[in-house]
Order: sequence, then C-alpha cells, then structure tokens
Amino acid sequence: MKVAIIISRELREDVEAFFARLSPPPDDILEVFGFSLDNMPTEQEVRRAYGEMVKKYHPDGFFQFQDKEILEKTDYIFRIIRGAYERLDTMQKIIDYQEQAAAGAVKNAKSQRLQRDLQGIIAFDKAMGCLNYKDYRSAVEFFKIALDINPSDQDRMSYYAWALFKLSLQIKEDAARAVAEGRKIDNKEDFVEMQARSRDLLNQAVERNKKTASIAYLFLGHIYLSEGLIEMAETNYHLALARNPNLAEAIRVLRNIDIKRRQKEAEALEASKGMFVRWWNKLRKWLAAKKKKSPIFQVKNGK
Repeated sequence: MKVAIIISRELREDVEAFFARLSPPPDDILEVFGFSLDNMPTEQEVRRAYGEMVKKYHPDGFFQFQDKEILEKTDYIFRIIRGAYERLDTMQKIIDYQEQAAAGAVKNAKSQRLQRDLQGIIAFDKAMGCLNYKDYRSAVEFFKIALDINPSDQDRMSYYAWALFKLSLQIKEDAARAVAEGRKIDNKEDFVEMQARSRDLLNQAVERNKKTASIAYLFLGHIYLSEGLIEMAETNYHLALARNPNLAEAIRVLRNIDIKRRQKEAEALEASKGMFVRWWNKLRKWLAAKKKKSPIFQVKNGK
C-alpha cells in the first residue's frame, strides 16, 4: 500500500501566499516576477525569475502530496506565470510592453480625470437645484463635493460660501422659532461661525482672481445687504457688474435699492412738507388770535 506524503506546513503556506498574490492576476504582468514599470527588468532577469518560479511552483512537483487543493492552486499559479513569461520572454517584448503600458496609463489617467470632472459637474448641478428649492443643507453638501473635486474653481467656492450663509440664516430662524414656541433646540450648530466662514470663503474667492470674481462680489453684496450695510452692498454689486456687466441679479438688486432710496426721499419730503404745513397753520392761527386782540383791529370793528 502506497503511503501518501503530507505537504509541509511551510510549503503549504508559501503556495497559498503566492496564490493569493496572483488572485486576481495583477494588471501589470511585471508584478508577477516582482518588477514594475518603474523598475523594468532585462530579458535575463525575467528568465531567471521565471525559472525559479517554475522550479518552486510547477504542479508536477506537487503530485506526490495527493492534495487536490494544492494541486489546483499550483496549476493556477503555473498558468499565470507561464502566460506572463510568454509576453516578456524577449527584450523586444519587454520594451513593447513598457510602451503600451505607459500609453495605457496616460489614457487611463485622462479617463479618470474626465470622469472625476464629470462627477464635479453633476454635483454642482445638483447643488444648484437644491439651492433653488431652498434645501440649503443638501446644497452645501453637493457644493462641497464639487469644490473638493476642483478646489481652484472660483465660482464653486463662491456658491458653496453662499449656500453656507443661507443655511446659517435658516438655522438662526429655526432656533428663534423654537425659542418663541418654547421648544427644545435640536440643532445646536453655530450659525455665527458659519456666517463668518462663508464670508471668509468669499473673500478667498475674490483674492484668487479679482478680475473674474463677479459671483463672489455679488454674494458679498447680498450678505452686506442682509445686514443693513447698504453702501457696502452697493460697492460690491458695482464691483460685480464691473466684471460682468450682464449680471442680471446685481442689476435688479441695485435697481431695487435705488427705488427704495427714492421712496424714502419722497416720504421724507412729504413728511417735511407736512411739518411745514402744520407749522404754517399754527402760525396763521396765532397771528389771527394776535390780530383780534390788537387795539387797531378793535377800532376798525367799532369796538
């Protein structure tokens, strides 16, 4: 009766470790032999590495153990190293593989960059939709994603800052409403800090390129206007229009400011006219009273 030979623990662990390393096969076949595109081998180095692996992992050397699992793993290993060697068994094949891999890496890098840029555009579009529907929290999240993908984008930073400011106002209003209704404030976010952060981001956006900072100036104008700082708001709106004369929102807000200013001036004028009329009527009454009491008036009336 033939006695089965038991594979040693060390050899089993070695086979299993190399099998795990090749499962799945690496994208770069140079890695099968321990090399890389940054560490290109010579033909002799590939042949030497292949020869050592064949001696160590060829399935024929494992039949004696009658271990089905090990035989399957060594058969898989041999097929992988054999296939890799057939693509790298001459210096010309190694050079050709290096050129093809380099071209593929450049193409893949471009593809990944384009895909990431597309993700940024999609996130920005979603954020704009959330902003229009006044879902400021979601808008902040999507603008942040878009900005992280392209941190140098001036407009993305500006919109992110504006959404953050609008969210801070919403949190402030919710907190005030909760206090008025005697409810517990669940959201303890610091809206003052958020407003300071939004203003800081807008100033950063301006400093990146003042010549193209129309959106940043526009939102700074909105913030100053909400705080009642009309002159500072007007200054920023004019700075925005200097960079983009067709910025309809800045034109509209400036027109509204001018209309309100004219209304106040008209009201002030009407108020001053009313004061003058009231003063004049009082004066006339006083003069009439004085006239009745004067001796000359009494003589003329036969008194």
